[in-house]
Amino acid sequence: MRAEIISVGTELLLGQITDTNATYLARLLAAHGVDVLFKQTVGDNAERVRGAVQLALGRADLVVMTGGLGPTEDDLTAEAVADAIGLPMIYDQAVADGIAAFFARRRRAASESIFRQARIPAGSQVIPNRRGTAPGLIVPANGRTVFLFPGVPLAVMRRCTSPTLASGATVGLVSWMRSWTRSSTTDSPRPAIRSTRDWITSVP
Repeated sequence: MRAEIISVGTELLLGQITDTNATYLARLLAAHGVDVLFKQTVGDNAERVRGAVQLALGRADLVVMTGGLGPTEDDLTAEAVADAIGLPMIYDQAVADGIAAFFARRRRAASESIFRQARIPAGSQVIPNRRGTAPGLIVPANGRTVFLFPGVPLAVMRRCTSPTLASGATVGLVSWMRSWTRSSTTDSPRPAIRSTRDWITSVP
């Protein structure tokens, strides 16, 4: 299986922070026999992110992206991915409810802008985020799959664990991503996530 990693964030291009997410994901994928053929770093620009996604989908089965899922105006990853694939954006009420509950638990008011994170590409599956408000996303793309993770290093590291599927089976993240990607080209059921708790265990 061929994979490509795309890191989104102008701060990465300017050298203001080190891209530990791409390094971690590359090692994880390679350790599980997934061929990581390319890595891209793109600034916070919708047109360039869209172009990067289209390029990746033309040469990889599995695209893993980090960054650009926050609530600010320059967090454009989800919309750019939708545009690249030709999907409309929808408002996911379950995500919005999760954001509201996140702030309610902390007895803080949620600003209106924070709910921008509830806009996701149609047909996506949400990867719950109990440690923050930006959800991860799985976006089917004409037989290929795009996985979107928040760019905060801890958020990515805590998600790269062993999900528990709806069947009760526990699998490694890479095996799970492979299964999801293969299901996009077959009639086999997709490996749904059973619980948000599955995404916050420590990395082995």
